[in-house]
Amino acid sequence: QQLASQPSSSTQWPTFQKPTQTKPVTPTEPEPTLPENCDDGHTFPGDAPNCAVCGIDYYSATLYFMLSSDGTHYIVWSIGDCRRTTVIVPEIYNGLPVEVIGNLTTTHMMIISNAPESFVTHVVLPDTIRQIGVGAFSGYRSLVSINIPDAVSRIEQQTFGECKSLVDLTLPKALTYIGDRAFIGCMKLKDLQIPEGVTHFGDSA
Repeated sequence: QQLASQPSSSTQWPTFQKPTQTKPVTPTEPEPTLPENCDDGHTFPGDAPNCAVCGIDYYSATLYFMLSSDGTHYIVWSIGDCRRTTVIVPEIYNGLPVEVIGNLTTTHMMIISNAPESFVTHVVLPDTIRQIGVGAFSGYRSLVSINIPDAVSRIEQQTFGECKSLVDLTLPKALTYIGDRAFIGCMKLKDLQIPEGVTHFGDSA
């Protein structure tokens, strides 16, 4: 019986390559096309602080402002189109200071008009604010904190009515007046220091 011959050392064996794993191709979304102007509204990608087209800050573009009768300052009279949980009121609007929150001549012209359940949790007011109107933050049920600028001397009636989540509030030293039911329904506001200069403390405040 003839044995099969053994392969010589010079025999070339085929080589095998390990198959490479290909990564799935993730389609890239095209960059959004920005409008040429803001005639149809401003563009705020994500939580961007400024419009991507004209550069206006978010709050100046979304809060509703009204020029005072003497033309010297602006009033924030409504939350307007703002849909962020933290509302930062700008110090300057159209070159003039923002000095008033709410309409002081119309009862319950609230900053959050027509919104029975508020999504706002924090409000930041600039030092230029000197007056806060009747019922300005009434019904802000999710509001946790707000600062009251030093120039504010009056808390009008029902200013913080039914702010059920409010826990952080410091009253300015210049305060002299607290209106009726100013803090009614503020169940979590346990430690509120009343300044010594307050001469009027309203009913059920």
